[in-house]
Amino acid sequence: MPPALAAALTAADCAEALRVYTAAAAADGGPALLGRAECDGAHVRFVPRFPFVPGLAHRAILDLRRWGGPLATSDFTPPDRRGAPVTVVARVTPSGPDVPENLLKLYVHFSAPMRGGDVRNHFRLVDADGGAAVAAPFAEGGAPLWDPERRRLTLLLDPGRIKRGLAHQAELGSPLRAGRRYRLEVDAGLRDAAGLPLKAGFVHPLVVGPADHDRPDPAAWTLAPPRRGTRDPLRIGFAEPLDAALLEHALRVERAGAVLDGAVEVEPGARSWSFVPARAWANAPHVLVADPRLEDLAGNNLRRAFDRDATREPAPPAMPPAARLLFSPRP
Repeated sequence: MPPALAAALTAADCAEALRVYTAAAAADGGPALLGRAECDGAHVRFVPRFPFVPGLAHRAILDLRRWGGPLATSDFTPPDRRGAPVTVVARVTPSGPDVPENLLKLYVHFSAPMRGGDVRNHFRLVDADGGAAVAAPFAEGGAPLWDPERRRLTLLLDPGRIKRGLAHQAELGSPLRAGRRYRLEVDAGLRDAAGLPLKAGFVHPLVVGPADHDRPDPAAWTLAPPRRGTRDPLRIGFAEPLDAALLEHALRVERAGAVLDGAVEVEPGARSWSFVPARAWANAPHVLVADPRLEDLAGNNLRRAFDRDATREPAPPAMPPAARLLFSPRP
């Protein structure tokens, strides 16, 4: 651009003179990309609000005719420097494969942060015995349930098809049927935070057993006290698999009313839990405290069954105090 013309242009003039489009939008009269234009000496620079899409053709149009200058166009394609896909599905929980017929949630864990957004069309639940995909197995509407780091996605099976007595359940039935085998399929088109597809698709098998309508019972848990004066883990065994994500924060250990610092580990299969204290166990009574919202695989928590028959069973009481199991470290 001639220096005299560049010196005469204001910031508003630059914004008016320069437009950047995708090639398809430029050809069809579509909208310009969002961003700002800046005059810099003999140059006009465009700063996009969102990064250019690598590998996608674009067109820049600089129209200076209003100020006695030329009309110029430039086609460009941002290079794709992202490399090969590396993100994978690390695991699916419950790791199973055995699950109840009224399974409520599946957690899909990724090796790196994902793009987020509504990605449910990248998942299929397939009847492995019949070979057909299950129609509309997941809850629709609402934002997808990502964890804050977008490395874990919660797939909620449609509660309307799980709760007995509802019209939706009577019409379509449960997404899963006892005695049958299924598989959750994750297609490789799912994008990570860098915009790359997964390195590979993923298949997780499910073997479906009878429905579970009973609340978890802390009285049936087994507690193995650690040795005092050590940092040996406290281990808790459960009578059934519990919700692995909830187990990460639904149990705590207290002494004299104070919560102990330490590291929690949920064992594979979510049938046991362990806690390693930051300091050695004291020779004193301790309490394992369980949040009453802790659930099993069917969504039954310590307070109530998820699939309660409202016509036959009384409403559950207000949320009870947390379950408390007393123990003392052994000699």
